[in-house]
Amino acid sequence: MKSFVKVFVLICLLVWASSATASELKLAGGGTVESTVIKPIKEPFEKATGLKINFLKVGSKHAFAELLKGSVDASTADVDFEGLMNIAKKENMNAGDPSAYKHVVIAKDKMIVFLNKSNGIAKLSKDQLKGIFTGKVVNWKDVGGKDTPIIVVWGKLSTGTNSLFTKNILDGEAATKDVLEVNTADDVKKQIIDTPEGIGFGPIIMSDDKIKVPETPEVGRPLILVTKGAPSANVQKLLDFIKTEGPKYIK
Repeated sequence: MKSFVKVFVLICLLVWASSATASELKLAGGGTVESTVIKPIKEPFEKATGLKINFLKVGSKHAFAELLKGSVDASTADVDFEGLMNIAKKENMNAGDPSAYKHVVIAKDKMIVFLNKSNGIAKLSKDQLKGIFTGKVVNWKDVGGKDTPIIVVWGKLSTGTNSLFTKNILDGEAATKDVLEVNTADDVKKQIIDTPEGIGFGPIIMSDDKIKVPETPEVGRPLILVTKGAPSANVQKLLDFIKTEGPKYIK
């Protein structure tokens, strides 16, 4: 009898564990996708589907690595699929044939430059930004500001964002190594708020009255979701929700 009870309890635990796993959607990505897409839809999506979103914020590169390991249902990126594959190749991630993956654009985003509110600069050209972020321009007076050193704040985990900025603004040239390094775009913004001489960049959704956003060349990008092979049923539910209900929540 005791053996029967133990087996019954074990079966119940296994069923519960299976149910818990099935009701969780594991995603990974960077702060841009989290802020722009996941946070706005999380509550209504979970309420509508009964699926719980578990989002691992590690940046596009590490998110894709998690997908390769099979530890997430899908990865997200703030760069197009070709750009993501280039990152994977550069990092020797052994991603294999690109055709083995399915990728869907889940939102569009624009990048903005962050300045401290005390900064008097109203506009920065592409050449000025390139000079600043490659280390050739190191004082604000050289771009029309005060005679103070420029502090470049760099989010080391924002691989997709950094890759796009490097491609479109720096023309592929390496960014300066003389930076104040933080983790995510959220951290870049927080650091800029506390650093009068600072400059950084991130998604437009982070724009608010705590920072100054100068006029700069527009850089747009897709935000994508990637799966190995066809999306699972749960991932497809998320994609369907984003397509039908997403516009109500994603700005």
